Amino acid sequence: LVSAASFADVGLVPYPGPCLNHLYACPNKLSQYLQAGLAIVCNADLEFVSEIVKREQCGFTYRASDPDTFIEAAKYLVGNPELLQKMKNRAYQYAFSEFNWQKQSAPYKDAIVELSQECQRI
Repeated sequence: LVSAASFADVGLVPYPGPCLNHLYACPNKLSQYLQAGLAIVCNADLEFVSEIVKREQCGFTYRASDPDTFIEAAKYLVGNPELLQKMKNRAYQYAFSEFNWQKQSAPYKDAIVELSQECQRI
């Protein structure tokens, strides 16, 4: 998907909310879109995803309860190609530097090593 998505400009994370199943979810497509260097457009009810989008300035959120906000975000991206490119670059850089398995798994690996060492001492 990452290779195919890299030909696009925007990745859409449209899951409805608020819904406990989606509220704090991290869909695979978020990682894939970031790795492909796409600007992200997501439903603002997806707290985890929208927090990343806002903090990293790599896309826009919209309110699923108000379809006009999606149309506004789409028009804004189409009308601002330089901003769109900056968002795409920020998405890729975030995936490269932070939102990847090597970086995210490091604390778990450290915890496993520490636990293993503790078990050997017992």
